[in-house]
Amino acid sequence: MAAISTEPKGIHKIPNEILVNILALVPFVPPSPSCPNKPDSLGSHDRLKQVDHRFRDVVDSAALRLQTARRQFPEQAALRGLITVSATELVDISLLDSNIRLATDKVLKKEARESTQRAIFTSLHLLSYMSSLVDDERRDLTNACLFVWAKKDLFHSRWLQVLRHALHRMFDHFFPTIEDFANMLPNDPMSIMTHSLVIQLLYQYDIRPSPEWAGMLRRRCFESAILLQNHAGPVYAKILAEDLSDLVDNIGALHDRINSILVHRLVIAAGARPEVAEVEFKDDLDFVRYMQWRMLSEEREDEIVNAPTSRLSQISIPYVREASNDSSLHYKFEMCNAGDTPSISIREMKGAGSFLRKAFATISKQGVPNHLERYAEARGLFSIMSMSDDNDETEDDEDVDSADEDNGSDDEDEAESDVDEDDDGMDEDGEV
Repeated sequence: MAAISTEPKGIHKIPNEILVNILALVPFVPPSPSCPNKPDSLGSHDRLKQVDHRFRDVVDSAALRLQTARRQFPEQAALRGLITVSATELVDISLLDSNIRLATDKVLKKEARESTQRAIFTSLHLLSYMSSLVDDERRDLTNACLFVWAKKDLFHSRWLQVLRHALHRMFDHFFPTIEDFANMLPNDPMSIMTHSLVIQLLYQYDIRPSPEWAGMLRRRCFESAILLQNHAGPVYAKILAEDLSDLVDNIGALHDRINSILVHRLVIAAGARPEVAEVEFKDDLDFVRYMQWRMLSEEREDEIVNAPTSRLSQISIPYVREASNDSSLHYKFEMCNAGDTPSISIREMKGAGSFLRKAFATISKQGVPNHLERYAEARGLFSIMSMSDDNDETEDDEDVDSADEDNGSDDEDEAESDVDEDDDGMDEDGEV
């Protein structure tokens, strides 16, 4: 009688390392918590464990959980810098990804391009991760400082465009008509912009008003409120709940201020009100030039250097540019070829996660660096960073050497690592 062969057959010939990579591609479905004992409530990994003891060992391995996270949830794996994933964490990661996909689908229009879908999806992941970092008692201050630092050293031009386009699509979802916005903020100073005499006055000063001015200002106030109140809960949750109630006051205050400045100047230019003191004009001009109401815009020094003599014209320049920027943004995402559309790569998200963890560690443990205070003050953002009486005296040359606050790590030297930068610290200018 021939001896029975004990040589592995079929898939059992595959080494564990390759089997891990294969099983990591099986769509991860978490178990149903409501019916844990029913066969149909098993998760995808639980079903794989039923094949045999080898599959059970592989499925229970840390290697499979990590590879599953990296292959199926790359945005979160990159942002968190994951090197280990527990079974509970993998379920949480899966649920978060599912919620963000649901929120993205709610915001998308039927005719939306893939570039818009990607912009919304990656932006919600990024904002959600930033929100998860801000969990201390000084969250107002920490949230503001974290965003300002990101604006200073992380969000370059392309990132700003992606975030803005995503937030614009969210605005359109919450406020599909002017009436929807008016119902939230009934007192809209920009209603004066519909008056023909106002249009004539603007043209008299060689200002070409766009029909989109009022819409642009509403979108700017919405995006600033989202960014400054990101600690109040992730944006995707607001989309799923269809609830912006905790942002209304912030949107209303900013909307009233930025609109009233322009309306006030129009009334003065029309001769209906005498000119105001120089100090008041300077305050108005500083506010419209500064970044608090347009936090995702690129900075333009020529707005100050080459300002015209007319006060109304000086005030209106930022409004004109912002409306023009929105038209350009719409073209880039909705009209350009897919290859020309701005996007955020997984590699960049990995670097962003490292940056944000280190910035958060500095702010929460050592206070606000002086160089960041100077940056914020020069751009009119200091007021949003002055929400605490705790005035930290942090030296300019301080570095960030603290370890990551979560289970992520930036010291990986595996092949999957996409970060070329030295992650040992963050210098005065925020360079990672």
